[in-house]
Amino acid sequence: MSKHTHLSAVKVSAAPEATAVFEADPGAGTVKIGNQTGIKGLTVGTVSVDPPNQAAAGFFTVAVTVSGAAVGDVIVMHPPNTLESALRLVGYEITAANTVTIKMEATGAVDGAALNWGYVLFDLT
Repeated sequence: MSKHTHLSAVKVSAAPEATAVFEADPGAGTVKIGNQTGIKGLTVGTVSVDPPNQAAAGFFTVAVTVSGAAVGDVIVMHPPNTLESALRLVGYEITAANTVTIKMEATGAVDGAALNWGYVLFDLT
């Protein structure tokens, strides 16, 4: 048996005169933290990342598909701890609808394996 908690609305403040630091409105489908733009959704998942064969040290990019990602959203990517030691994550960004471009560095010749990377996608659009 699973338990589910349903929120009708939540608002938490540090003090009566303080600005709300957390608001959840399931009716509108939004989460708001502080006075920033609301988070319309949050997705946690994995995506296969297969770095191309690198003959020498240098920087390169890998484009992967993350369904639901849109320019203007925020994504946090994290490689598995089994990532080859000759590969380094440099950065990542949502470059088009459903597309995340990952920038990596090879410290030498390496043919990275296809591995599942984790991600958290914050839908802001």
